[in-house]
Parts: sequence; structure tokens; C-alpha cells
Amino acid sequence: MSRSAGSFSGCEPGEAADLRSRLRGLESQQRSWRRQLASGHRAVQEKYVAAYRDTTAVRGYEATVVPGLFQTPGFARVLLQADYVGASRALASNARALSP
Repeated sequence: MSRSAGSFSGCEPGEAADLRSRLRGLESQQRSWRRQLASGHRAVQEKYVAAYRDTTAVRGYEATVVPGLFQTPGFARVLLQADYVGASRALASNARALSP
């Protein structure tokens, strides 16, 4: 679906209007994000750090890795240096080591 083509071929007129509207929204969000990052990532990261400090409960699901807030430095290192299979094995190994 190319916006420059001016149409969304294969769509009903109502669907095409909805898709155009969603595309405009996504483009607006992307421009906003780029403006936030124009001066670097530090300010954006500091906002997230402040939010994490105020957090009392974190809920999330990740099937292949431990969420970043709960990663140990060693696990993060394995994750960055290895493929997901290697990281999954390291996680399983760490879980076995921590089990009573």
C-alpha cells in the first residue's frame, strides 16, 4: 500500500478512508518521536527512568527473554553476545542454579 499511489487498491472506500486516517496518525506519531530524539536519547531515557522509579507493579510477558528491568548484568551480556537460543539456554541454566 503506497500512499504516493493515492489509493489503497483492493479496499472498500470506507476501509481506504480508515487506512488513510490510521496512516496519518502513525506518521504524526513518528514525527513526534523524531522530534523528541532530535537532541539525543538522554531526555527520553530520563523520562522512562523516572517512570520506572515511580512504578510499584510491572506486568509483562516475554516468551524468550527476561524483561530488561529484571535482567542481571550477566544475562544481559549473554543476550547481547549470543543468539536467542544461547540466551534461552543461559536463562534456563541460571534458573536451575537459583532453584532450591
